[in-house]
Amino acid sequence: MDFLVHHRCYDPNVPLILWQIAVIGEMGYRTDRPYSRSGLEVLVDVLQEEYSADHDVVVYEAAQIPVCDPVMTHVPLAKLPDAPVTGISTLYLPPAGKTAVDRSMLERLGISRDKPEQVAKAAVKVGQAAT
Repeated sequence: MDFLVHHRCYDPNVPLILWQIAVIGEMGYRTDRPYSRSGLEVLVDVLQEEYSADHDVVVYEAAQIPVCDPVMTHVPLAKLPDAPVTGISTLYLPPAGKTAVDRSMLERLGISRDKPEQVAKAAVKVGQAAT
């Protein structure tokens, strides 16, 4: 909810992770009924200012015990309010685009200026590990 209420700045060209998406707009813990989906609808409206409706996002839930696997559900952003979420669901949004390689930074880091594609490939591999 902090992300929405304080209008946090973010860059859609880097990964974005939002925790506890099912409880957006909820002011307390409840067990008597499911959480409202209206907070997810508001979140989608805000995110669609920077991401397309068909941008693939991941609803992630860590394993509750060591012998279980995590749950990862891929959905288009527009369908997020219909996705299975719980109070422990985390939302992962992969980058919406690419950023330019900063050649002067490559030089400062001692990375060959003629091989910036290696930097981009390494970054993609790291991002894929998260999904």
